[in-house]
Amino acid sequence: MTPKSTVLQRHRHALYLSLLVSTVLLPIALNPTTAAAASRSDLDRLSRTGSCVGCDLSGADLSDLDLREADLEDANLRNADLENTNLREANLENANLRSANLENANLRGANLRDANLRDADARDADFRDARLRGANLDGVMVNRNTEGLEDWENDDRDDRDDRET
Repeated sequence: MTPKSTVLQRHRHALYLSLLVSTVLLPIALNPTTAAAASRSDLDRLSRTGSCVGCDLSGADLSDLDLREADLEDANLRNADLENTNLREANLENANLRSANLENANLRGANLRDANLRDADARDADFRDARLRGANLDGVMVNRNTEGLEDWENDDRDDRDDRET
């Protein structure tokens, strides 16, 4: 083998490695749903008990599930897929739902006090009677079928339990 062919092989190998890193490995490392995947034990706990306070469910596929009345207080649901999920009367107080897919989700009567829904996709979602005081709804995607967010800034419904006693 000549020195010229050895140099050419090294350059070819270096080019191959840089292509591998830039096209395969780097996107995986920078993808938040891959880099911060949901905890398997937290997913198991949620499916077993319907409760997962403080859980890491970031990037989890929870679409089409019935999580009615689930306790997800302080849960990390960033980038989670909750499309078509029933979260009616669920406790999502102080949950991180940033960039979550809530498309067509049922959040009717859910407790979303101090929850972070920044940049979430809430098209066709139902937030009627949800408690939204302190929730961050900056950049939330809605459409004409999204219900219950019309007057969320003036929402005082989170005190209704106190008034009804």
